[in-house]
Amino acid sequence: MLAASPALVACGPAMDAVVGIGLDDGGDLVAVAKVCDDDVAQVDLYTHDPEVLVRSWRRDEPLTGTESWRLDTMSGRWRSDDTPPGLDRDAVYGLWATRSRGDVTSWVTFTGEEVGRLQPGHLLVRRPDRLSAASDSSEVSVIGWDDLRTWNCGW
Repeated sequence: MLAASPALVACGPAMDAVVGIGLDDGGDLVAVAKVCDDDVAQVDLYTHDPEVLVRSWRRDEPLTGTESWRLDTMSGRWRSDDTPPGLDRDAVYGLWATRSRGDVTSWVTFTGEEVGRLQPGHLLVRRPDRLSAASDSSEVSVIGWDDLRTWNCGW
């Protein structure tokens, strides 16, 4: 088990950002982050059971707005030293966003099959506006790019 694993976080972080995975309008696999408060400096993709870090992306200057990047290339301001991931249809993944000070601000859990069913221009995100009062879990939803861009940060 990795020492810095998000699964080891004892209590849930505040939802100051939304991170998601999906397909851009051209059908390429992308990650997306929308920051509403503070910043996002790193995004990590893990598999579950066993928990293994698949790839990590980081920014020299933390993100304070909304941005997407392709997962199969070194595009934009996000950098990685790892091999681009291929998603296994049957595997369960977690995409975790971390602030520049090191704490997790957002995550989404999904399967390779769920990503495979997405249409271009759609994303899988964890809905911060549907957080359960009894736990830190929330609903994962499919949304369009425009929905993310116009999402009110006042959840």
